[in-house]
Amino acid sequence: SPQKPPVPTRLTDSLLSPDGPAYDGKGMVFVANRDADYVTRVDVGGNRTQQFRRDETKFTFERTAGQTYFEDSSLFVCDPVRNAIVRIYLDQRQELYADKAGDTGFAGPRDLAFDPAGSLYVTDRSGGVFRIAAGNRRVTRVADGLADPAGIAFSADARTLFVAEAATGTLWGYAVATDGTAFGGERVMAAM
Repeated sequence: SPQKPPVPTRLTDSLLSPDGPAYDGKGMVFVANRDADYVTRVDVGGNRTQQFRRDETKFTFERTAGQTYFEDSSLFVCDPVRNAIVRIYLDQRQELYADKAGDTGFAGPRDLAFDPAGSLYVTDRSGGVFRIAAGNRRVTRVADGLADPAGIAFSADARTLFVAEAATGTLWGYAVATDGTAFGGERVMAAM
């Protein structure tokens, strides 16, 4: 007999335009709020607080969308208003991590994922996927021609980068070169 899917547990509700949940590895999930000026922290018991906020007296994000945690516990967020990637530290400090892709800027960063070397890959409403190199933060377009790319993730061995194409309902898999700096070959997964 077929197995029934597990019943999900509702941690919390009534969030304002939730997006991009990121797990910190220590029992907390941070949820972006596309239409609000804060990031919500939710613990396993469903208790929530407004953890990080926009602040007009210093540099902070404007709005948040996709986000992910880095190994040093800093949170990286896509800011679709600034068209930038913002890094948020545990002490609440925030910095502009990247906002340029060559001579142009991002056109609406959506989601992001780290490779094992610490380079950050970002989907963008422009139809592209960008790589922000670890260390020098050089931004390069590594894929193009996608119809509204959204979610992004690496396979366990980091040899395949998965990109969800929202406008077509397609999941693509890109073979990643062994040095992690570029894609090797073409898309390797057909429409789902």
